[in-house]
Parts: sequence; structure tokens; C-alpha cells
Amino acid sequence: QLPDTISRLPAHHVAVDVGLLVSSFMASRALLATLSGWISDTIGRKRSLFIGTTLYILIMLLYYAWPDVKALFLGRIVQGVASALVWPTAEALLVASIPQYWRTGALSIYIVSMSAGGTLGPLIGALAYFIAKNLVVDYPLNVLRTVFLILTVVLIPTVISAAYVREASTPKRDEIEKDGIRATLAKLFRRELMGFYINALINGVSMGMLTSVTIVYILDFVIASVEQVAILLSIPSLIGIATAYPLAHYADRLDVRDKRRLLLLTSVISRSTLAFIGLTRDFLVLLILFSIMDIAINIFFPLLRGLEAELVGSSMYGKLFGIHQAFFNTGMIVGPLIGTHLYSHLYHTNFYGVPGLALVFFFASTLGLLGTAILSKLYRV
Repeated sequence: QLPDTISRLPAHHVAVDVGLLVSSFMASRALLATLSGWISDTIGRKRSLFIGTTLYILIMLLYYAWPDVKALFLGRIVQGVASALVWPTAEALLVASIPQYWRTGALSIYIVSMSAGGTLGPLIGALAYFIAKNLVVDYPLNVLRTVFLILTVVLIPTVISAAYVREASTPKRDEIEKDGIRATLAKLFRRELMGFYINALINGVSMGMLTSVTIVYILDFVIASVEQVAILLSIPSLIGIATAYPLAHYADRLDVRDKRRLLLLTSVISRSTLAFIGLTRDFLVLLILFSIMDIAINIFFPLLRGLEAELVGSSMYGKLFGIHQAFFNTGMIVGPLIGTHLYSHLYHTNFYGVPGLALVFFFASTLGLLGTAILSKLYRV
């Protein structure tokens, strides 16, 4: 039983279990992302979004009641399913509802809101824990369970908003059925789109490597202050958010060829910056590098989604973004395994004066640039 197990688990075993919980979530999201695109294009994107957000609520409630570790793994798997229903569907719904001349700007606001959510999420979780700790004077596990009840209340507005969202453009089911599955797949996996998918897979591996080792590297070699870590993570994010919409608004005024060039430029900038992270141990330099990366990424992703959507009809947006998410999530499963393995093996090594750890960031950077080259080749930029 979970209450008895937690107190007896050695720390390194708990770390492994936490890693497996993350992997189970990412794996189920990757497997279901493609299917969720077909579901949303069949039953309607609004319904799919509502089902996904409702699943989030149910899982939060079940987290309170589930008694053992196996149940937690099941919960994370179902949570991955909910995420797969929400992410591609929300992107498809947004792209279908926005005129093409404002698409990059709208997508930048969407990505900024996700970034803001990622920043606020830990703060909300910490606040929920503080409230639960003061409300529940009991076994620590019951405090954690109470946190999930509080987070359930926080999530209720998302279900309400999903219920009232307006679906400006509904998928044309007759058109999909007329084309047939084979013809639909041929459209979704043609040369240009394969460039986007392969790039997403490689980017997933690269980003997975980065996210798995960056914090450890910072704490090992750059800073030891929690406040400085917070500054290093939040300031670049705020700079990226502040510059996202103005740059996206500029991108919307470009023609397709210039948009493609800007896409590749921002991709090269963000991936190249990765290579320098492992070479610096200066706080200010790292702050600048992270800021450059955030600015480039916040213009790259809206452009990527907008240009991708132009290659298919609106009836296929759900499938398109579902396939894209499946490729990216698959990379995100593999990336952390590669990153942590390399980090542990290269920690004490040195290659011709270059720290072995720098090779982790070089490898992630090289992978990202390879993805950019493949995208350029297949997309014919």
C-alpha cells in the first residue's frame, strides 16, 4: 500500500519511480496524439477538447482516492491520454478559427499563454500545498492528496471554457469519408510534411536532452542559489514572452518564402545557442544565452504551426497536429534517457581541453541543426 511504501523506499528508488511516472505520461500522450487528431476531426474539436479537460478533472479526483503505486501509474497514463486530446485539438481549433493574415500572431499568444502557465503552475502547486498543509494536520500523504482536491477546483474553469468555446470551422466529415483513409494518409505524409514530422522527432530528442541535464549542470557548475536559479529560468522566459507578439506580428506581414526563411533562421539561432551552454560557467552569459533561445523559440513555433497548416485543408488540422505531437513526444521520451546517460558518463571527462559535459549540449545542438537541415531539404526552403 502507498502509505507504507513511501516511507520505506530509498531515495534513488523514488527517483526511478518518478522518472517512470514521467515516461508513462509521455508515452501514452505520444501514442494517443495521432488518434486524438482523428477523433477531433470526426466528432468535432469542441467535444474532443471538452472530453480531454473533463478527464483532467476526473484524474485529479482519483489521485485523492487511489491507494497504491500501480494506480498512480495508471493515473499518469490516463492523464497522458487527456493531454493528447487537448493539445493537438486546441491548436487545430485555434488555427481553423483565425484568418491566415493573423495566424502567427494568434499562435504566438497561445504559446505565450502556455509559457505563462508553465511559470505559474509551480507557484499554484506550491500554494495548494501550503493551504493543504495548514488545513490537514495528519499523515503527510493525506496532505498531498488534499493538494489534488484543491487543484481540481483550480481546473474547473478550464472545463467551463471548453464547454463554451466557439468552433468557427467544423471538420467536413463527408469530405474526409469521400477521400478515404489511404488518400488522407497520402496527404498527411507527403514530402513537405514529413520534413516537419522528422524535425519534430529530432527536436523532441534534443529538447528532452536539454531539459534533463540543464538544471543539474547549472547547479553543479554555475550557481548554487535557489534565487539565482529562479532568475535564470524566469527572466529569459519573460523576455521571450515580451518579444513574442511583436515579432509574430512582423512575421504575419511577410510572404510565404520570407516566412520560411525566418523559420529556418530562428531554428538555427535557437539550436546553435545550445552548443555554448556547456562551455560557460558565468551566470550573466548563461542568462543572455537563455534569453536568445527563448526569443528564437517563441517566434519559431508559431511560424512552424502556421506554415504547417497551410499545407492541408482545415478538415485535417486535428490529424496534422496530432501526428506532429506524436513525433515530438516520442523524441521527448528518448531524449532524457540519452541526456542523463551521457551526462553521467562524461561528468569527469575532458576532450582536448573541452569539458566532457559540453559534449552533451554539442550533441543536442547538432541534432537540432540536423532537424533544421532535413526540414529545409524536404520543405524546399
